[in-house]
Amino acid sequence: IGGSLRTHPCNCEILPGITRAVLESLAAELKVEIDETPIKKDEIPLLRELFLTGTTTDVLPLVSLDGRPVGDGKPGAITRRLQKILTENIYSSAPIGD
Repeated sequence: IGGSLRTHPCNCEILPGITRAVLESLAAELKVEIDETPIKKDEIPLLRELFLTGTTTDVLPLVSLDGRPVGDGKPGAITRRLQKILTENIYSSAPIGD
């Protein structure tokens, strides 16, 4: 919304996960502004992109919400960039087996 990456601040509703912390750092490297302001229900139609993060999902694009498309109904550019850089970061730092 407004060109920034919006996320709920960490509190009793949102845990400060490792994937979140890594993505915040990677977003900063990409010069993507992070705004820790909860998204209000009336702001949902303004979303150009939407994704979930987590240990098992990494960056999971959401192309619809409540039966309505988010943005143009496809994963957005920032989402794709974060997916790519997170994957590169994970696999470039992973230990190599025997």
